[in-house]
Amino acid sequence: MISFPPQSTHRSRKGIFLAFRLYEGFEFFEDVRVKEKAKGWFGYGSVFQNHLSHHSAPADSDQPGVFVPYGGSEGYSPVAYLPQVAAALAKRALDLEFVATLYLMRFAGLAAMTAMIAHAIAIAPQLGWTFVTIAMLPAALYGRSVVNADGSALAAAMLVAALWLRGFLSPHGHRPGQLSFWMTNLAFVLLGLVIPTRRWPDVGLATLPAIGVAPFWSLQSGADNGAWRMVEITGQDAAAFDPVVKFSHWLDYPLHFPAAVFGAIDEKEALGELWRQAIGVLGLFDTVLQDWVYPTISVLLVSALFVRLPLTPAARGQVAIAAALVALAYAISVYLVCYLSFTPLGANIVWGVQLFRSLSSSRGACRRVGSQSWSG
Repeated sequence: MISFPPQSTHRSRKGIFLAFRLYEGFEFFEDVRVKEKAKGWFGYGSVFQNHLSHHSAPADSDQPGVFVPYGGSEGYSPVAYLPQVAAALAKRALDLEFVATLYLMRFAGLAAMTAMIAHAIAIAPQLGWTFVTIAMLPAALYGRSVVNADGSALAAAMLVAALWLRGFLSPHGHRPGQLSFWMTNLAFVLLGLVIPTRRWPDVGLATLPAIGVAPFWSLQSGADNGAWRMVEITGQDAAAFDPVVKFSHWLDYPLHFPAAVFGAIDEKEALGELWRQAIGVLGLFDTVLQDWVYPTISVLLVSALFVRLPLTPAARGQVAIAAALVALAYAISVYLVCYLSFTPLGANIVWGVQLFRSLSSSRGACRRVGSQSWSG
């Protein structure tokens, strides 16, 4: 029912072929998702009624499959979608149509990523309430319940933190192989360098596989980042978003990247909006929560971060410094990827970080350009 096309297709776009029966439902809800919503309350009740009243093609229809391009996730590793892939395979045996398939995939992702977070809590119970609070943030819960890579990235990050902390609390029970397996971002390699046992074989086992996998997947995927969307949105030449061209420009003007980062942070209300999105601005950044929710959850979240660990003062300081360095490296890596992939030459701020703005000059220049999330 689902097959993979060659690496490049029309206009160098990548994607998959959907069976016509699935494509009908996909196209119906995709039109609803991107359509301009009327002001005021919007619900999916009437949308589902219209879909149910529509007669889809029979399961044994001989209509050819329809090519559907990826919505910006060309360079994402398929590992992040393994639970959803398992659900899609089950769909073949159950002969489900689009809506049922979509929700089966969503529930599979929600269950698998929640189980990963529960495992992290079991490994490091000292961070139990901290992990629970983070996992139950509206943005985190939403990320696990839609088909995207955000939920798996957060769950893997929690597992890395839990395994690393367990290495400090119980050095003899430290397992660098497990730590390496869950390292999905190179910024986490810094944690692997701060292993309490200080044995270089353990350090190598924890960090080298993660360092090797990242460039390997970049080569396999052609380092495709879906920058074609920025070309279509802005009308600029593709070279303006070419990472190689951008990197050469950065070498000629080394201060341009840090200036663009500070310019983005210095935008009016930028930090406040980023924090709101960390708490929960859902959908296509068009679904906000009640105003009182954000300060209330912020207080709960900040309170849950203060945990006293059963460590010596020196070890506690080492944990704090390592965690701060990883957080800083992660933030820099996010801005660097967005700078190289989504920011045109000459822009005075970094585009693409999760701050929703119009790309028109009259309304700002920064917007969310991440992967497509199915949440109908």
